[in-house]
Amino acid sequence: MDYFKFTCPHCQTRIGTTADTSGHEVNCPSCNGAVIIPPAPTNEGEVPAGIPPAAPGPSGESEAAEHTMMLTKSDFEDEPKPAAAAPGQSGIDPFDGPKIPDMGSLDEGENPFGAPAESPPEPPPEPKPAAPATPPAADHFDGPAVPDMSDLGDNPFGDSATEEKKEEPKPEPKPEPEKREERKEEEEKDEPKPDTAPDPEPAPPPAPAPEPVAAKKKAVVVELIGNLTPEIKCELVQVARSHIDDESKWVHGRATGKGPTLAARKLDGDFVAEKFDSKGATHYSIVGSLFLAMEERNVKSTAGGRSEMLHEEIEDAVRKITGKSKEEKADPLDLSYQDSLKVLDTMYAKYIKMAGGDLTAAPKPMAAEGELKELLEREAMKVTASEVLKVLVAEIDELKKRIDELENK
Repeated sequence: MDYFKFTCPHCQTRIGTTADTSGHEVNCPSCNGAVIIPPAPTNEGEVPAGIPPAAPGPSGESEAAEHTMMLTKSDFEDEPKPAAAAPGQSGIDPFDGPKIPDMGSLDEGENPFGAPAESPPEPPPEPKPAAPATPPAADHFDGPAVPDMSDLGDNPFGDSATEEKKEEPKPEPKPEPEKREERKEEEEKDEPKPDTAPDPEPAPPPAPAPEPVAAKKKAVVVELIGNLTPEIKCELVQVARSHIDDESKWVHGRATGKGPTLAARKLDGDFVAEKFDSKGATHYSIVGSLFLAMEERNVKSTAGGRSEMLHEEIEDAVRKITGKSKEEKADPLDLSYQDSLKVLDTMYAKYIKMAGGDLTAAPKPMAAEGELKELLEREAMKVTASEVLKVLVAEIDELKKRIDELENK
């Protein structure tokens, strides 16, 4: 038989060839798979060994007949035939790889490459710790949901991009029946009756007229005396003497019988102790009159020379008047009225001497207001500091009055 057909074991394509090509290895013209051409059958209807027959089609012919591809010896006669394997060597070319087994000689279900080698069992997988939740990436942005364009008008984003949301008014809670009636009565009371008009609101009071400049009070800065010089002590003695220049204004230092008495007032023929700077005091002792003079002349309680004047210097004058020695107690509060005046005169003479004045000049009463010419006509040492101060204050007050009169014109 010169011509026969066999089937490609890879793609089931029917390949036609001649008997002289049997035993040659060719590539399938359809799938390019390597195929060894089987020997030609002896009978025309015999199928070559190792090649499965083609499945018959509905017309009685095999479906592969339509795809028959012809091979001739000229298609592969240039290819050298594989050399026969030497004894003890396999017929596998190390460069060509293993030969394709004859698929037609295998039983159904048989593996043409032999049984696979058993692989060792895989170890059970190790439990992996639970991975922490991964935060979304910084560039991940879901964005707002896209509005449904079908339900919106021409502008899906509203009439204005900057339109503010209007808050819907919350419904007021309905009052209970009892409260509703009470509220209705209150509203009826609050409603003005048509016959009576509401009272007009009172007019606001007129604004007070601005005070004139002259009427405003001016701040007076009082300077405190921090050091008692002999001149200031002379003035203090004169002021103290003026408080007790009449016996009706003097009180004994032990008159109340309850400790030292600096000042007092009479109540039902008896003396009641008062503070030396009290407005209710009407009588003063020699010590109380000195305290009051220091208060009126703004002498500091810590002024230099104050303690010496109230203790050492007044006690020295008491000893000189009473004839007591330094070892004996000399209390000015125990003196009579006449001795109190003598003590003040002795202290005044001492301070005049310390200031360099005339010892024979007796203390004169303070000059009246407006007697500045008289003071200027006197000799310098015969004018006391208190007299100068009093006259200067009077002159300053007179100047202020004249200035106020000029401003008000």
